[in-house]
Amino acid sequence: MAVDEELANGLLKYVPFQAQEDFHRADVPVKALLGPNSGGKSVAGYAELAWEVLQGRRKGRIPVHAWVVRPSFPKNRFTDPTFTRLWYGDEFFDPFIPKAMQGRLRGNPASVMEINNGSTIELRTWRQGFELNEGQMPDIIHVDDSCPTALFNEFRARLFRKPHGLLMATATDTHCDSWIMELIEQSDQGNPGIKVFRIKMDDNTYLDHQHIQTMVAGMDEIETAVRAGGAVREEGGRVYKCWSEANWRDRSELPM
Repeated sequence: MAVDEELANGLLKYVPFQAQEDFHRADVPVKALLGPNSGGKSVAGYAELAWEVLQGRRKGRIPVHAWVVRPSFPKNRFTDPTFTRLWYGDEFFDPFIPKAMQGRLRGNPASVMEINNGSTIELRTWRQGFELNEGQMPDIIHVDDSCPTALFNEFRARLFRKPHGLLMATATDTHCDSWIMELIEQSDQGNPGIKVFRIKMDDNTYLDHQHIQTMVAGMDEIETAVRAGGAVREEGGRVYKCWSEANWRDRSELPM
């Protein structure tokens, strides 16, 4: 049965393309979907998140408590455009959760959504530092976009012994994050607890060719390989363009 059939009963109106479906079917504690901008990574991550908090697929029951961790959110976190257009819907997306099931927001400013079945989704930013790990750990952590390696490893350690815990990442590797390279290496070496899936912009069947050409116009070869082709910067001798002498400061300039 296809994933979109399993997401029936009006919970999600979501038809994944093949790379997204492979990501959903991976029943492992740590998984990542890596690829370009507009590749469908965040869509897949939020769809899986909705699936879990509504149905408790991994846990076998609800409630399920989840965090979404991103580089930043606006002060009122539930107005974040990436989250709202996928979660609440817009002219392009049907909402992942029907309005009647979305529950209420908690906090001032709001940072937690309490869903009517008792599940919760909390929006956090890694700029909170290690303090964001305070309190009870959730069942699921979705890291959307870049994240400091030390913090990502802390998530892994905290969820390691949690029954049915899930750490998933959706990211474009524009910063040579070492945790991304480590996940790729462990997945390639056959670690049974880690699966990494790679997509290209062309894999997204919802993007037309003209849109892709517009997005890559003006990009150099490396930028196109990463932002359109889903490549990882450290592969094939690619060098992060900001790592140059112009971006280094003399030690005497650093505050003591």
